[in-house]
Parts: sequence; C-alpha cells; structure tokens
Amino acid sequence: MRIARLAGVEIRINEWLILLAALYAWAGVAVYVALAFLSVAWHELGHTIAARRLGFAVKEIEFFPFGGVARLSADVNHRPRDEISVALAGPAFSFLLLLIIEGANLLGFSWGGYYEYLRIVNFTIGVFNLLPILPLDGGRVLRAFMTLKIGTMRASTIVASWGEALAIVFAFIAIAGLFWEKTGLDLPLIAGFLFLGAHKERRNGAMVFWNLLQSKEKQLQKRHTWNGEVVVARHNVPVSSLMPQISPNKCLIVTVVDERGQIVGQLSETSLLEHMMAGEKDCSVGELIKER
Repeated sequence: MRIARLAGVEIRINEWLILLAALYAWAGVAVYVALAFLSVAWHELGHTIAARRLGFAVKEIEFFPFGGVARLSADVNHRPRDEISVALAGPAFSFLLLLIIEGANLLGFSWGGYYEYLRIVNFTIGVFNLLPILPLDGGRVLRAFMTLKIGTMRASTIVASWGEALAIVFAFIAIAGLFWEKTGLDLPLIAGFLFLGAHKERRNGAMVFWNLLQSKEKQLQKRHTWNGEVVVARHNVPVSSLMPQISPNKCLIVTVVDERGQIVGQLSETSLLEHMMAGEKDCSVGELIKER
C-alpha cells in the first residue's frame, strides 16, 4: 500500500505489516513497534543514500514485517561492486545508529527507558541482514561476487535457491523451538517471510536480467567501444544454454566449432537474444548459423 512519495521515491507498506502492527498495538506494545519501524527506515535510508550517490534511480521503498527493501532501477552502467556498496550501506547505517545510541547514553541521555531495546533492535538488524541469503543484504553481496564469475541470471537463481533452502531449515528449527517453548511465534514468521522473499528473488531473476539487457541495448547505441568476451562452443550446443553467459556489461561473441575443432562460424549476442525472444523452438548454435 502506497503511503507517501518522498524526494521522488514511493514509500509503501506491506499489508501484512499493517496487520501485525495492529496486533502488536492491541497487545500494548505500540511504542516498541514504532521504534523498530524507525530503525528499519533508518537502515533503508542508508541503502537509498548509497544508491543515489552511485547514480542508481531508487524507484520505491517497501516495508515488510521484520524488514524492508529499497528497489532500484536496473542499469548496465552499474557494476557488481556498486551493488555491494549499496547492500552494505544498510547494515553500516544500523551500526552507526547503534554507536549514536551508545554515545548518547554515555552522555546521560536516557532514551525514555528504551535504551536496551534500541541497542538490541539495531544490532539485530545489522547482523541479521549480513546473512548471505537473498533477499537480505548479505545475499546481495554474495550474488554480486558470484555475478563476476557466472553472470547475473545464474547468480540470482543459485543464491535465491540457497536462501529458500536455508529459510526452510530455519523454519524447522523455529517451529521446534516454539514446540519446546524456547522461542516465540516471531521466528517461524520470519522464516516464512524469508522463504517468500527468496522465492520472489528467484522468480524475478530473469526479469531483472532482461531489464539489464534492455538498458545495455540503449547504451550500445551511444558507445563506440564495448568490452567483449569470446566463448567457443561445439555446433551441437543448445542456444538456451548460452544465456547465462551473457553479461550486462560485456558483449558476447560465440565461436562455433565442429567435432574436429574447425571453426564453423560466429554468432553475436544479438543473434542469440533475437532467437530466444522470438519464442522459437530451441536449437543448436550450429543450426542457428545455418539459418542465418
């Protein structure tokens, strides 16, 4: 649900957050909910400031139960290390706020009796978000590192699938803790939202990839030179298997060889993409060369 637009950024609150906030308010802990929400908002402000300094367009910030996300527009000019900087800015802001709270307490500021709660909340937000699980910040850092090796689409799929698996494990542990009265209901809920977030990241991985490629196409029209990568593939290799090799900041050239290693021809990245986007039946790179 959209609640505001600040400095060109849409601010949204997930319906589940509204429901849980109402339940917590009914339980008499509205102040704790408000302080936790402000701590998350401060965390997301860190992402937003870092993103804008690096030239990203911040489309919206959405707050969920137990967290939030700043959504950025895909741009081919941004490198994996830019995503790392943006991802780490959130936890850095949480730890900065923790230092401010500690410093103010040393100077005699009482924080209205919520000092310990604010310390725990901001420390937890900072550390929890560093876990290498999508959609958490640590997962985005891991995806950025993997992107350098295996490309955006494969990296997103692998890290998100890993996040789904870890969320399921976390859910079993949380439910066992709830059964043995060692934990509360909040941990199974967090596990559920982690799974949904990771699932959404995996589902949206291809869409993000295609958005980057569209941005790349526009940039190609403006540039005179571009970094390239040559891949050698046998003539019977399926075109679809080469999609993960395509990178938003490099041009792919596929050199096709026969069984004896003799060069049959070359395919440009554009040829591969046109074939896939046409919705035609998948074929081998050798067959695609014959068609063209």
